[in-house]
Order: sequence, then C-alpha cells, then structure tokens
Amino acid sequence: MRTIETQVPNWQGVPAVGMGKLIFNDVTYIYCVLDTRLLMKLATICKDGILAVSMDYPGEYRELALIHELIEFSSWQEKDRKRVCSCQSALQQELSMAQNRGIDMGEYIKLRLEFFEGVVSYYEGRTGSGEATEEEWEIFEHVAQSRDHLKSLVQ
Repeated sequence: MRTIETQVPNWQGVPAVGMGKLIFNDVTYIYCVLDTRLLMKLATICKDGILAVSMDYPGEYRELALIHELIEFSSWQEKDRKRVCSCQSALQQELSMAQNRGIDMGEYIKLRLEFFEGVVSYYEGRTGSGEATEEEWEIFEHVAQSRDHLKSLVQ
C-alpha cells in the first residue's frame, strides 16, 4: 500500500497541532490537524501537497470530510482550458459513504451544511471584494451548489 504524507503548512499563525491518518482507495494519507484560531472552525484543505483539517472538526467525521476533498480535487478536469471541479459529485459519494457507515445522517448533514455555509461566506468575501481569481469564482459556484443541495436535504 502506498503512503502519501502531507506537507506541514508553513502559514504564519496557523500551526499544526497534530497529525492523522486515513486510508482511501488503497492509499494511506497522513494529514495535518491545524489550530483553528485563524481558520474557519470547520475547515478542510487539499491543496499544494497539503491535506489538513481544523482541530475543531469533529474527529468522527474528519475522515469523510477529507475524503470529500481528495475526491473533489483529484477529479479536477480540463474543459475548454478551464479546470472543472466536482464538488457535488464528491458530496454525493461522501454522503453515500456516511450512510454506509451507519452515521446519523441528520446530524452529519447539518454539520456539513455548517461547513459549506462557512466556505460560501469565505468565497463571498473574496468575490465581493474583487480579489477572487477565476478559479476561486468557479469553486464558489460549485460550493454554493453543494450548500444548496444540503439545505434541500434538511428541509
């Protein structure tokens, strides 16, 4: 079995407070647990060789949230010279895995909705300030669709 170790982020003021391990598709991933003081309470990151989760993310759900990130960002595709992410597809797979694991889906969906609300708020700030890149605009649209899907499941 192959092991992929994350880089420890070197962001000013956001220290790693621990490490974790998950196995997905016959690959072992070593990830960072980050201090939450300068992050969203519920944060996951899969970018530039970093796989990380905030320390406030409930431990029993970290693996599924990180698997969502792995699915989403490993399935980016080039389409008309643009990268296309698959947040909704990753969410569907994640929810199916959660259900197969016997997780309380009502509680889990509410937690994921809280997560997506935070991510949407972050990107609303970036897009509203004019600082967002084209890639961030695209991510914002996909994250908002996933949030809306989760909202429909709560109602």
